[in-house]
Amino acid sequence: MALKLAGVATIAVSLLLLQLSAAHSTGQASYYTAPFVPSACYGFDQNQFPANLFFAAGGDGAPNIWAGGANCGKWFRIRCTGNGCTNSNTISVKIVDRYPSGRAFDLSDTAFLAIANPDVGFITVLYSGPFDSP
Repeated sequence: MALKLAGVATIAVSLLLLQLSAAHSTGQASYYTAPFVPSACYGFDQNQFPANLFFAAGGDGAPNIWAGGANCGKWFRIRCTGNGCTNSNTISVKIVDRYPSGRAFDLSDTAFLAIANPDVGFITVLYSGPFDSP
């Protein structure tokens, strides 16, 4: 009986891990520096920026994170993978602007620096979202 339960638990954990990995997408991210206003979502409103300054412009290419402005104020979880990464931390960024490019995100310089070396210019990221809160 214990062996059957262990097998069922293994299958359940495997399915959960499969669901979690399927909820992530891969894209590219670059970064931008001040001035950050006016933004496409909130204009000159300084309250649009989270206190830790982890925010981003959503790309309008493929993948289309911008989504015609539908993701303004939404949060995405991002982890750097590959060249240029300085750690494996996951950060949450708030979409406040539009990035007219083929990259998924244009991160604030503060957010980019939290996960990667800015000298590389752009990175590959694993991301999930959108979420209503960080």
